[in-house]
Amino acid sequence: MDGIPLAAGGIESINPNDIESIDILKDASATAVYGSRGANGVVLVTTKQGRSGKLSLNYIGTTLVEKMYDRIDMMNSEQYIDFRRDAYRRAGTYPTVPTLQDDERIFGGDQYAWANVQKGWEGGTWNGSQVPTTNWTDMVLKTGISHDHTVSLSGGTDKMKAYASLGYLVQDGTQLGQDFERFNTKVSVELNPVKWLRFGGSINGTFSLQNYGYATTNATGPGNLYFAAQGMLPYAVPFDANGNRINLPGGDINILNPIGEDQYNINERKVLRTLGVLFAEVDIIKGLKYR
Repeated sequence: MDGIPLAAGGIESINPNDIESIDILKDASATAVYGSRGANGVVLVTTKQGRSGKLSLNYIGTTLVEKMYDRIDMMNSEQYIDFRRDAYRRAGTYPTVPTLQDDERIFGGDQYAWANVQKGWEGGTWNGSQVPTTNWTDMVLKTGISHDHTVSLSGGTDKMKAYASLGYLVQDGTQLGQDFERFNTKVSVELNPVKWLRFGGSINGTFSLQNYGYATTNATGPGNLYFAAQGMLPYAVPFDANGNRINLPGGDINILNPIGEDQYNINERKVLRTLGVLFAEVDIIKGLKYR
């Protein structure tokens, strides 16, 4: 960024409205300048600087609305119940014709989930369409609204140029427990007292708060709150009649209730970062400069 290699982090700490240009170096052009560190390519970020002319005040504001959509067609309660029955039939432990007693044996581990399955037997014969289906994923998703605001000031003369900006971004995630907030400031000054000499500096400051939300480190785990909710049993429910959370909905010890985990699993990162540049540039001869 502005000629200074970033030892850690990435472009997320830079206000996009402060970026003048982005260039990509790859292959020999990257390694020739940056050596082995440029083996995978180099991203060159140049930020805005002051320009000669009248003082100008600019404001940029954007608002975004985000929503998650899933194209995967999941089984409803009726389909899943038939699916599990077939699995037991292959093992030789469930009859060809379903019965209330056999259903209680394989679905009765959780009284609230079993109460839903029983609704399919209310007429005396099985009617799977009467079993409610819990939409678990809707309970962990939200509409994310983002605001980005930047105020900048630029101007100068042939002898001095200056640029300053102040930015604020707040981004609400599409899953419960996820959000991002960032404050940015940038100030740069360039002085040109004589034709052959220029010097100046800039400072770019960032403070950000990011909540990553529920996550699992186990390679076989769901990974995030949405995938955890997607793995729930459709005939089970997350809460009992008193509003208490059911830890094992459906009675399966391998399936933990993810609803409400955004309140208990807090994964927040705070980043305070400043990038400073001081330079002097001398014209030695035409076409040759030392910086």
